[in-house]
Amino acid sequence: MTDLFDFSQVTLQEIGDKVQVSGNATSKWNYDPTDHLEASVTVLYFYRREWVNTLISMVFKDFCNVIYDEKQEVYRIWSKYRKDKCLLNGTKFIYETFTVDMMLKVPMIGPEGRHKVIIMVKAIDINQMVRNPIFCTEIIGEVIRV
Repeated sequence: MTDLFDFSQVTLQEIGDKVQVSGNATSKWNYDPTDHLEASVTVLYFYRREWVNTLISMVFKDFCNVIYDEKQEVYRIWSKYRKDKCLLNGTKFIYETFTVDMMLKVPMIGPEGRHKVIIMVKAIDINQMVRNPIFCTEIIGEVIRV
């Protein structure tokens, strides 16, 4: 993530099972403004010493439009607290102070246990060619039913 953003002016404070976020981050991703961003999210489950696919997988063909759509979950968690344009190099993400509840309420028919979310974002030019670099990050957590 630090290859994509400068987080030196972001403050994270743990408050129980929540994280309070304040400050601002600056995008370091140098893609062409005529490109569109495509994102994918895949959830895997740790089963018998290996990661296996679940039924949860999403692709956002126009990531910049999706993150500002108030009906999308990503807007509730991340975008509604930002006052910026997508991820262009030098874009400063100015966050109103907000708290992220680390206990996500996700209706799911899957098993409890260790899960991994893989998030990939890539820039695609007008000829539909993928530009490097491709941003990829993984978040590992425990799913429990409450």
